Amino acid sequence: MRAARYYGKGDIRIEEIPEPAVGPGQIKIAPAFVGICGTDLHEYLGGPTFCPTTPHPITHDTIPVTFGHEFSGRIKEIGPGVQGNYKIGQACAIRPTLFCGRCAACGGGSENVCPSGGFLGLSGGGGGLSEAVCVDAERVFPIPSHITLEEAALVEPLSTSWLAVSAAANEISPDSVVLIFGGGPIGLATVLCLKGKGVKEIIVSEVAAARQDFARQFGATRVIDPTKDDVTKVVLELTNGKGADVVFDCAGVPSTIKGSCDAVRTKGTIVNVAIWEKEIAFNPNWITWKESCYKSVLGYQDVDFNAVIDKMATGAIKPVCMITRRIKLENVVKDGIEALINDKENQVKILIDMDDKPDLGHLMQGSMTSSHRILVLAFEEPPDVIRKEYGTYGDILVRFVFGDAKPNPEVEIKKHQVLESYEYPQLSETSAIMIAGSKYSAFENDPWVPSLLDYIKQAYRAEIPVAGFCYGHQIIARALGGQVTLNPGGYELGMQEVTASSQGVAILGTKKLNIPQFHRDSRDIDGAAFVASSAKPVVVVSFNYRLNAFGFLPSGLFKRQGLMNLGLQDQHFFLEFLQRHLSSFGGDPEQITLGGLSAGAHSTAFHYFHNYGVDKNKPLFARAILQSGSPTARAFPSPEYPRYKKDFAALMGHIGCPVEVDDSEQMSCLINAPAEKIRKVAAKRYEDAKNLLDWPWQPALGGLFLEKSGSESGIDGTFHHLPIITTYTTDEGKYYTPGNLQTNDDFIQFWHRMSPDLNVTDLAILNELYPDPVAHPDSPWAMSPNSTQYNRISASWSDMAYICPSRETASRTSAAGVPTWRLRFNTPDHPLAAQSWRGIPHASDFAYLWNDPAVPYRDTARIYYSYINSFVLTGDPNRHRREGSVEWPQYGGRGGKQIVVNPGDFTVVEVDNARPLQCAFWNDPERAPRLNK
Repeated sequence: MRAARYYGKGDIRIEEIPEPAVGPGQIKIAPAFVGICGTDLHEYLGGPTFCPTTPHPITHDTIPVTFGHEFSGRIKEIGPGVQGNYKIGQACAIRPTLFCGRCAACGGGSENVCPSGGFLGLSGGGGGLSEAVCVDAERVFPIPSHITLEEAALVEPLSTSWLAVSAAANEISPDSVVLIFGGGPIGLATVLCLKGKGVKEIIVSEVAAARQDFARQFGATRVIDPTKDDVTKVVLELTNGKGADVVFDCAGVPSTIKGSCDAVRTKGTIVNVAIWEKEIAFNPNWITWKESCYKSVLGYQDVDFNAVIDKMATGAIKPVCMITRRIKLENVVKDGIEALINDKENQVKILIDMDDKPDLGHLMQGSMTSSHRILVLAFEEPPDVIRKEYGTYGDILVRFVFGDAKPNPEVEIKKHQVLESYEYPQLSETSAIMIAGSKYSAFENDPWVPSLLDYIKQAYRAEIPVAGFCYGHQIIARALGGQVTLNPGGYELGMQEVTASSQGVAILGTKKLNIPQFHRDSRDIDGAAFVASSAKPVVVVSFNYRLNAFGFLPSGLFKRQGLMNLGLQDQHFFLEFLQRHLSSFGGDPEQITLGGLSAGAHSTAFHYFHNYGVDKNKPLFARAILQSGSPTARAFPSPEYPRYKKDFAALMGHIGCPVEVDDSEQMSCLINAPAEKIRKVAAKRYEDAKNLLDWPWQPALGGLFLEKSGSESGIDGTFHHLPIITTYTTDEGKYYTPGNLQTNDDFIQFWHRMSPDLNVTDLAILNELYPDPVAHPDSPWAMSPNSTQYNRISASWSDMAYICPSRETASRTSAAGVPTWRLRFNTPDHPLAAQSWRGIPHASDFAYLWNDPAVPYRDTARIYYSYINSFVLTGDPNRHRREGSVEWPQYGGRGGKQIVVNPGDFTVVEVDNARPLQCAFWNDPERAPRLNK
């Protein structure tokens, strides 16, 4: 088997060694991910120190030894005599500490300071940087299924910080003020552990600018640069002269020991976590005069290992932000150890991926070749409607999904450049199909779904399991080979006998991946393109929900009846359905990526920012993509909003339902009204309003899943701390804002109509932030193509509705330590000079994100898609990004970094600092209620 072996200073070799045999009481582990520790760097630069040159008293090994003591893996073999509930394939974290068990330290319960101790992966006995390692069963800590193996590899370094935090447990409470010297890996891990303890005020002192940014991302509330500010002075100012309750020295330099003693409060506690390379001067009076306590910690114990796993399981510690790079075993020296030495300020934890799966860096160039795959699709329209609306493309989709013809795909592909070099599989090669019914029947059955399922059954002679269902008060679909039923008392969905082959499920290593997508207009083109472009099978779940007045009818009636935000309830119901039943179709409910575009992104955001109520600490997905959307995008007022009252009264009048009667009569009238009539009336109202950017039928504040505003959830932190991508386009408002407004008064009236609660001061500030091109020829928004106010209104609308809310989302999540990536799409949807005035309008990246080949800039689509595919597969857009493309940095808070997707092969990194004053206006928490955000 292959292993990384340490021979001495600067000498690590990848070589073949015999695979160890499992002994009594041992478990053989197949390592999954291995972290590189500072101790590894010390050994490489100046060792051997920890690595034995004479037989180690416990392992009896000498160099060369296998490296790697921070690692996770899966159980490969269980030796004789092992007690406990261990299973082959079980995921686990490995405690690598060695101790004799006979000395005074071990006998006193302090085995972490055993004089004969050491570490697997340093002191011999095997290590994580190998294809297999045998360890005593007591070192194997099984992890819950929702903790990834990447995260499990971080349990070991976090345990060191957990012991440090536990050493000051009596002095630490949520209201404590804690100071950390040093923003390196251990200092940052200490930040995470303090957050896991609920500490609200965490101050970090760090010299390096990059590590200062990391500290903010991890959750530090204040970061001090000691080369610019006096740390003690700042701490005393922040604590009204009291000092920090607890100080952690994670830096280990002479200035920090004196600084720790100066900054701690009277009777406070200083905890030394650092390993000191040299002796230093220390005056005991520094702590005597305050009767402060100076403690030191070393390593960790089993109780700390278990505590970290428990905190990760509950979400109190979210360590994925520690991972800054993932590499392969063969690159451990160049891209791992040397990267940490030469670029330590920009790295926290580099993980070595020990899985021998092939490099998936060119996923976007693949083709769909598997003969067995799970294809989960949802269509709002029957086949004839799809054909009519989407033309030839729709015809191809119909054949792809419904199989009602035997086309020659090569002719269609060549003629229309749809999903190039892709051979469409017949349904007989598909393991399962799930079809969701129409969105717009809240009150009566969709007539086409049963016939559609009958059609598929007839065409394919029931060879494929099919589950079809619709949201609403009744399930009206049938299933081939099984049944789908709805509990009349609620949204409890049961499935019987509906199973599918597990072959061809999207697997990266052992992970099955699934992508539910909220669509902006119900098309499934993006899902089909994503499936077609992936070199690995993938489950794409594109589901429908009640839209328009059927899904969102904000009114006093619906508020009283508990029917607010039915569309969001449908979405939540479907996510719960996936959690319960996706495994029946071969998917993994724990690897769901939830995404959406425009209004679909707003919906995704509402679920992401709903870490309270029924969803508290229970996310129904693993990561999210907000494509031009945010919980604070546009405006989502309560049902008392005058416009909503007017819309409700108008709809009820058109369908002949009185509003002066009691609730039961109003509901009876609505339920018995023809669904098609409601749909037509609601659709016309929507069409009349959309050109005024004044949409009806939206989610309303106070309904389920929007019990509090998006801005409030962002401020108080009640959002799921899950990896997130948020995108926007350069000119979001272009092409959608009115082009006939000519005067400054028109501009002011536009915003008074859009946000009637803005006060006179708000409008005056708005007028200054976006100077009138008529009065100010040098205004950035002069030279409009069609009216004097067009560029000005487009810019202000873009900022209010999309760009600034997206920035607010990225700032909120990254400040909470959540892995966050932001993207600006800067590629026109038409490469024609005549279209240049349009800029890059809202939703221009719709097809590019999914690698749709029918776009003018194919390189752009491939690059964009590779980032997204990598994020879906791994939670990191960089791990399998297209070769030669730039690394997409995590956002990093205010003024963070983002990538810009330009035409062709020209994607770059930039600082997100455009229009800061304007975004400060739109994102102001005090103004948010007046904007209904």
